[in-house]
Amino acid sequence: METNIRMNSLQFDHRELYRRPNGRTVALLTPQILSEVENELVNNLSNGLFFIVINSGATSSFNAAQFKNSSMKKSELSPSIIEAALTHIIENLDKYPKVIAALRGGKIGYHDKGAMLNDMGVRNFVIQGSATVDNVM
Repeated sequence: METNIRMNSLQFDHRELYRRPNGRTVALLTPQILSEVENELVNNLSNGLFFIVINSGATSSFNAAQFKNSSMKKSELSPSIIEAALTHIIENLDKYPKVIAALRGGKIGYHDKGAMLNDMGVRNFVIQGSATVDNVM
């Protein structure tokens, strides 16, 4: 990752790897924003890279900029808004049955420990597959 930063080969603003969550961003969330992010998360859990993670029992972590770049490229939502929406969805998972169904026994969460040595406080989302998932496609 750090090599990609030095070589400027990331497909998003490298400062996103060091941006810390802003609690005030949650106030900007609307039902439409939450629905857009939920739909992309469910799609990725059902058909995308996260589907492979869920079915293999593996673990994957990502930040909001990576999620935007891989799943929401055409969206006008900023990584900070996507981060707030993902956080809200995870904290209120019982209100998102489509996400629960798409997880198929896997888990989703987040932490603010970052992914590299010098990014403590940066929010990372984690998806953990279930070893007991029925791998029938």
